[in-house]
Amino acid sequence: MSKISFTTMGTPAQDGFEAIKIAKKFGFDGVDLRVSEVKGELTPESSDDDILALKRAFDSEGIQSAGLFCYGKRGIPVDDENYWSIFTDKLKRELHIGSVLGSPSIRMFGGDISGYSSEENYIEDMGKAITSALDAFPDMQIVLQNHCGSFTFLNGVKLSKLLNNDRFGIAFSFDHCYLMQENREDVLAVAKEHTKQLYLSDIKLDPDGKTNDNNYLVGSSIMPGQGDIQNELALSAVGGKDFEGWITFKWEKIWHDELEEHDVAFPHFLNYLKEILN
Repeated sequence: MSKISFTTMGTPAQDGFEAIKIAKKFGFDGVDLRVSEVKGELTPESSDDDILALKRAFDSEGIQSAGLFCYGKRGIPVDDENYWSIFTDKLKRELHIGSVLGSPSIRMFGGDISGYSSEENYIEDMGKAITSALDAFPDMQIVLQNHCGSFTFLNGVKLSKLLNNDRFGIAFSFDHCYLMQENREDVLAVAKEHTKQLYLSDIKLDPDGKTNDNNYLVGSSIMPGQGDIQNELALSAVGGKDFEGWITFKWEKIWHDELEEHDVAFPHFLNYLKEILN
């Protein structure tokens, strides 16, 4: 049976300790904290004492660390000779934080494939970096989120097949399949095999199919069930009530101040999830 969490992108005005109490209040099973130098509850430089303080807070409230939202090293061109060594070291640091916290996994981005020599070479080199990081932390998993400007879901499937490692999978974000105009039937056909965590959010797409400079569809975040993302299809594809991973509400108020506060959005999401599960 799935467990339900939210990311702290939905609680930007609260620190990690307050987010854990909010999870308890609304009946979530877990929280996905953020490891980021931009409004993160933890940063790559956080001490073990800082991490353990949050672990004690999770334990005292009976709430779990569902995963860590990590953002990787930015601003390094993929053709830099130090790209992969820096990338791997960053993964290992994030895995260390997750291991101390007692988190089952870290969430990573794949980086921008388009600037590399070829998609196949990028995925192969990415696989080597992930293998090195996982070997160093045998108690941890890595999930890769499909995301605009990075891996598509089907790119992630190629990487997952290459690695063939039970401790690697995809954090499936169906909204980005829409934005990146992937073939959603192809995605849903293989989602169950490769999905470790399911991120749910909703977007109201531009009615005229407007796209940006990267040919991604344009839209705005909206309360679940009120937009164009058919989350029930994604949930069904990964197993519905039998999905054993985390189902995570991705409410990005941290980037969009106009969105509803968590005390409105969180109970709405929980009711919405009950409806689509049934």
